[in-house]
Order: sequence, then C-alpha cells, then structure tokens
Amino acid sequence: MYRILGHGREFPDQGAAAFMRALRLLLTEYFTARV
Repeated sequence: MYRILGHGREFPDQGAAAFMRALRLLLTEYFTARV
C-alpha cells in the first residue's frame, strides 16, 4: 500500500485518481458494514 502511494509518480494522474476513488469506496463500504 505505502509502496504504491510512494511511487505514485510512476502512474498517470488519471490512474492515481482512480486508485483514490477505489480506496475511498472500500473505506466507505467498510465503515458502512460496521454500522
């Protein structure tokens, strides 16, 4: 995880945005499941 974030410059901006959206979606589903 940290390696991917650390080497974010290797990915295009669009790829980074998609990664952040996916990560945020996973966090949303995780917290929703806890509730």
